[in-house]
Amino acid sequence: MNRQYFVSYGHTDKTKTEAIITYLERCGLDLWYDKYIRPHFEWNKEIEDGLAGSAGLILIATNDAVRRPVVVREVTSMLERSLPVYVICLEIIRTNGLDERIRELIENRQYIMLRRFSRLTLREMAESIEQELPLSSAVITQSEYINVNSDPRPAKGSNGEKYYRIELPDILPYSGTLLELDDQWYPQSIYDSGVLYSMDPEERSCIQEIRTPLQVQEFYRALLHTRQILVNRAFFQNSPVFRSVYESGGQAQKEALRSLLNQGVLVLTLMYEN
Repeated sequence: MNRQYFVSYGHTDKTKTEAIITYLERCGLDLWYDKYIRPHFEWNKEIEDGLAGSAGLILIATNDAVRRPVVVREVTSMLERSLPVYVICLEIIRTNGLDERIRELIENRQYIMLRRFSRLTLREMAESIEQELPLSSAVITQSEYINVNSDPRPAKGSNGEKYYRIELPDILPYSGTLLELDDQWYPQSIYDSGVLYSMDPEERSCIQEIRTPLQVQEFYRALLHTRQILVNRAFFQNSPVFRSVYESGGQAQKEALRSLLNQGVLVLTLMYEN
């Protein structure tokens, strides 16, 4: 039977907390939080029972949460029993005025920073908890973005390629761009010329030479103004746009594009793939 872990958080952070809990449970952790309080039962007694039946606590820390008396009680209850407390910080925590025991957790960097949803970081955290290990420095310094390479969900695909179903928690709750770079990025002169859908190889080549730099420009514009770009997978694989970005800038630019993919800044999508 899996060990149970109590989740302590502030209700102003409920949406983010539920996304984190859902993923940690998907990684195999048995978590208890106030969703399991039974109707018509005494709230404090239910919380005490949840704490008593837990082998440790996961604190979802924000500046608001760590100053709430109920959260402080839950954390100190675990520490007094010499049970582990794992801290996920959703923002930089100001330590002035904190309960001494919580302040020590933060000041000693016994936490992971998770400003943005990161499956890789949460997966490594789950593995540390399962093995009853302290959070490693590797977990603390992991990317704040999504990394699907360690996703525990089954992957679909062929020819050695793997694809995962994207769910709402995978998409950053901030600004994003759906980048569909096709014919809409032609200048008006191409439409006026009447050759847009010409099958003549020379005309097609001329059109592509005009289109590619415009598409590259739009890609860079998206990078500057949004935090996550969703790109059609077929477009990414077949268009000269990303190929030119990858091939024209040397090793540093290749690594930069790989990093954008690895960190989930650039997400390849295909609707209704089966």
